[in-house]
This record gives sequence, C-alpha cells and structure tokens, in this order.
Amino acid sequence: MSDHGRRSASDAPGTALLAAALLSTLIAATLPRLAAAQGADERPKPENYDQWRDALAADAATDAALLETLPGFEVELLRSAQADEGSWISMAFDPQGRLTISREDQGLLRLIVPGITIDPRDVPAHPPTASDEDEEQAPPRPFDPFLLRSVEDTLKECRGLLYAYGALYANANNSKGLYRLADRNNDGRFEEVELLHATPGGVGHGRNDLTLGPDGAIYSIHGNDVRLPEDFDGARSPYRHYEVDALLPCEWNKYLFNAGATVPAGHVIRTDPQGKTWDLIAGGFRNPYGIAFNADGEMFTYDADMEWDAGAPWYRPTRVHHVVSGGEYGWRQGTGKWPAWMPGGLPANLDIGLGSPTAVQFGTGAAFPAKYRRALFILEWAYGRILAVRLTPNGASYAAEAETFVKGRPLNVTDLAFGPDGHMYFITGGRKTQSGLYRVKYTAGDIDADQAESPAEAAARQTRAERRRLEALHADASPEAIDIAWDYLNSDDLWLRYAARVAIERQPSDSWRDKALAEQRVPAALVAQLALARTGDAALQARLLARWRQTSLEKLSAEHRLIALRTLEVCFVRMNPPDEATTRTLAAALAPLYPSEDERVDRLLCELLVYLNSPEVIEKTVALLDGPRSETEKLHYLFTLRHVKTGWTLEQRKTYFRWLRQARGFAGAQYIPRFVHYIEQDALANL
Repeated sequence: MSDHGRRSASDAPGTALLAAALLSTLIAATLPRLAAAQGADERPKPENYDQWRDALAADAATDAALLETLPGFEVELLRSAQADEGSWISMAFDPQGRLTISREDQGLLRLIVPGITIDPRDVPAHPPTASDEDEEQAPPRPFDPFLLRSVEDTLKECRGLLYAYGALYANANNSKGLYRLADRNNDGRFEEVELLHATPGGVGHGRNDLTLGPDGAIYSIHGNDVRLPEDFDGARSPYRHYEVDALLPCEWNKYLFNAGATVPAGHVIRTDPQGKTWDLIAGGFRNPYGIAFNADGEMFTYDADMEWDAGAPWYRPTRVHHVVSGGEYGWRQGTGKWPAWMPGGLPANLDIGLGSPTAVQFGTGAAFPAKYRRALFILEWAYGRILAVRLTPNGASYAAEAETFVKGRPLNVTDLAFGPDGHMYFITGGRKTQSGLYRVKYTAGDIDADQAESPAEAAARQTRAERRRLEALHADASPEAIDIAWDYLNSDDLWLRYAARVAIERQPSDSWRDKALAEQRVPAALVAQLALARTGDAALQARLLARWRQTSLEKLSAEHRLIALRTLEVCFVRMNPPDEATTRTLAAALAPLYPSEDERVDRLLCELLVYLNSPEVIEKTVALLDGPRSETEKLHYLFTLRHVKTGWTLEQRKTYFRWLRQARGFAGAQYIPRFVHYIEQDALANL
C-alpha cells in the first residue's frame, strides 16, 4: 500500500504530543462504545421487511381476497402447493400452454391450467379414487383440476426456465450450470438432461433468470456469487476493463457481507443454443434476479440492495436498470460500491428502495390496457409487491416511474409469466415458504389499442438506433470504429457517450491515444481522457496528467467536473501513484475548488485531497461536518478523513471524534454502528 492518503514527515511539530493527549481522553470513552457496537445487529429492521416469514408456517397460500390490486383488475388464487410439492421459485409456459414450475429444493413440476391449450393426455378422465391397495395409506386428495406432476427430479433450484429451440433451458443454481432438457420419447418427462455450461462459484446470489433475446441468443443473468467459467476468454465480450477502482483502501471490507465477491460481480451472459459461446455483456450488479426485453428490444433487470447498508454513503437501493452492451453498473463489495452518478458507470433508471427483487417481465401481448402492455412488471419478494414500471423513451434510454400493481401480506412473489390467454400468472414461494399460483385478469371492459408513436417517441427511437450502431462496434476491433464513434463522445446524451467510449476502448489504445490527448471539445476531451486512464499503460501517465492539468476545472459544470476528477482517481489506481512534485501541484490545484456547491463533486474532491496529502483538507472537511450537510454525506467525510494521520489540531480532533459519537445515532440500518466502529478504530490507530 502506498503512502498516499497519509501526511508526510514534514508536518508541524507537536503532532506526537497532540496524539498522546488525545489518547488519554479518548480511549476510555471509546472502547466501551466499540464493544457496544457489536450488539448493533439487534436493531429492529424496517417495518414489514420480514413479513415473508408469515408464509413459513402457513398451510395455504394467501387468499386472493386479501390481496390489493388496481381498479379494473382481478386476482384469483388458482392453487396452493401441497406439503409434498415443495416451495416454488420459477415457472415458464411450454409450447402447449402448460406451466413448468421449479421447486426450490430439487426437480421440476408440470401444472395444467384449465382453459389453456393443453395436451389431452394430461387431463384425467375422471376424479381419481383410491384402489384397494391404497386403503391402508393416506386418503386420496380431492380431485384437482390443476393436474400437477413431476417431470424432472435431478436439477437443483432452477431459478431460470426458458422454452426455446425445441427444448427447455434451465439455470440450475445449486447444480451450478446451464442445462438443456428434452423429452425425446414423448412420455411427458425430461429424460435427457444435458449440461451445456458449468458456472462455478457460490449459490446465494447465483444463477438466476434466462430469456431469449431479439437476436435469437439466450441471455442468462447471474448474481455476484457466480464466477466466470475457467475457460472464459472474453474475446468478444463488450464488458471489459473492469476494476474495483477504489482510490483509498478499506481493510475492513473483508469483514463485510460478500467478502469474496469481486468484479465483474453480478453479470449478464449471452450464449448460443448450444451454450458454447459465453460473452460477458454487462456487469457490476449485486443480485439481479430477473431479465426481460421490451417491445423495443431493450433489456432490463431489477437489482438487489444490501439492506444492512441503508444510511451509508455506499448504500444502493433496489433499482431498475436498462442493461446495455458493455454496461457497468457499479456494484463493488463492501464500501467500494459506486454511487449512481460515478463517471465510468451507468445510473439506474429508477430507484425503488428497500426490498428483495425477484422476477421481471414485460406486459407485451398481454390482455391488459395499453399502458400495462408497455409496462415492466417487477416482483419484490420481501414486502410482497408486484410493481408496474412505466418506461418513457428518453434519449438513448428511458425515464421510469412505478406504481403498485398487486400487494399482500404475505405475498412472497418469486416469478410471473403471461399465459397464452393473455392473463398474468405469478407464483409465491422461496426460502421454504408456502407457495401458490395466482392469475390476474383485466375485467373492466374492452382492451384499448396501441397509440400511434408520438414525435418524441420517434426521435428517441432514432437515438436508440444510434446507440445500437455504436454497440455493434463493442465485440471486435475495427479500424473504422474510432471514426464512427468519436464525435459521440461529445454528445449531450450520457448513454450515447457511454456506448461510444466502450467502442473506442475496444480498439488498441495506441490507435487513438494521440487523438484523445489532442481533443479540445468538452465533454469529448474529458471522456477520452477517462478512456485512456481505464485502458492506457503506465508509460502514458505523464502525458495524460499533463493534458489533464490544461483543463480549467473551475469553468466546468458539475457533471463535467465529476468526469475530470474521476479520471484522476482512475489514473492513480490503474497506473501509478503520482510523484512528490505532481502530488503537490495537484493538491494545490484542487484545494481552491473544495468545497463546492455539489455534494457529488465534494465527495470526489475530499477523496483526492486526502490521497494527495493536502494541508487544507482537514480544516475544510471538519468545517463541513459542522455545516448543514446530510448524515450520509457526513459519514462519507468521517470515512475518508480516517486516513489522515497528521496535520490535525487538537480542536479538529475533538470535533472529528465528537461527530463519530453522533454518527452512531445516524438514521440507517444495523450496519451503521458497525461502520462507525471500524472508522473509529482506524482513526484511533492513526493518532
């Protein structure tokens, strides 16, 4: 670890005396608080977050009469799982209109929904009766028109099911692989189970949903416990050049959740029907469970939060993401998570808040009003909700807003699908809870027709087409890619700039580095410099820093200033720490800009000034602690200042530790006292 982030030996005299004085007054008061922090996990969780537990002891699924839905819609409970039928986690309609349902533990079930096209062989001629041999066994069940039978009993926890190319594809989480199943002898069971591609790693945030893309490829989405296969080469993968990119170290990340998870973290894979190709499309997710394409051919998911982090600067709520080629979505383990605004990544289209995401599905083709045919339905398991997310085309992406479509307690929703009849079907289950199958119908009259495309929608469609043209350059090196993509670096549209940068980063850096350093337009020059920092080698650092210093930061907008500051961070992380002269020069250049009127800019400036040993960072940041800043922002400053060993006055130390004491009561989840405990330990060690 370098010495950056710590003051040099040239600090003012008396530092050791100040430290000794502080130790005598702080240790006695601090250590009891540190011990008390170990009981922080006993804090009550947010209201209703654990309501799914109500389904653990239930012997039937929640009555549909207890569920709430929107006017004009009706929810029916079609079937409750019996005790020996397991807990249900995913489902898919087969070409005959039958439901295939995955048990959480092991195996697949087939369920007949009356009124949907079915195979006549699956319908019993009359209600079953007990034979003489059965009389001494348990009495037979009442006649069940929803015939359910086992069709496969070896695969474990199939979280994703997809019928395509005459077969059933299964993402079997606890069997750790992508499988293809076939019924070759037409006996109703999948006797052929073929492993197409093993997927190593853990199973908690594991192998999740599958979907068929508009390009005919199969898309698989994985949580951050899944690792890339050993034979992965990434030659044609759009998602590349990924690193943690944390400027300041945090040794106690190893004690936090998902300690073994690293980039690419949760990710999307594109493969062919044989499972041979394995292209990494996007990454930086936590545990995105569902994946779906809309009628425009655009991919979306709903990613999970780490609810224990709520209130911390690195907390990221559950959120809806537009998943694009080469997309970086910023999840990093522990305190390293990128905020949504971090240059180099892509923001969420919609933050939902606390929750536990499961499946997603578009209403395309549903027997619903047009508004809901275009909606993305997302399932939130912990609070028992199905949300309808309205997506409005906005440049090369979408704006989004959500409304509650169905909710109940408990309603531990795990998957949904639209049947051949156009109705919505969803199941509940997971974590060994009671399962049920439900149907949602629209009952308020005729279905309206799709509206004509508006001029704004037409313009957005053209902008998305431009983005896709750039994305076509992501897989392979191409001499013309630089000329095609370059001017888009100067676009006002973030998503176009992003697609252009990924296309350029795909090319050898020596073919465009001179062009990047010569670029004068803003933001093109800033984005090109960020690309060089991400892909260039250390030999280029001096030229990059020289060009960076020509930028008039004080004249930049907040958005553009963020790009410039992040470029500096990535440059130091991926290339080399600056030499002493460069350190002094950069610290002197950045200090007058801090603080600014933008919290995001101040967060990066604080990190850089601490890293560069600025003599002004303590005074300015302590003043921010006493100012009208949010608790989350103040926690970031406490977290960052813990690296500074020397240069403190006694009053500054007192103010810092006073705010650490107050931080134990900051609003948030059960990890907040633990974070403060670790920050305080580091600060005491640096006295």
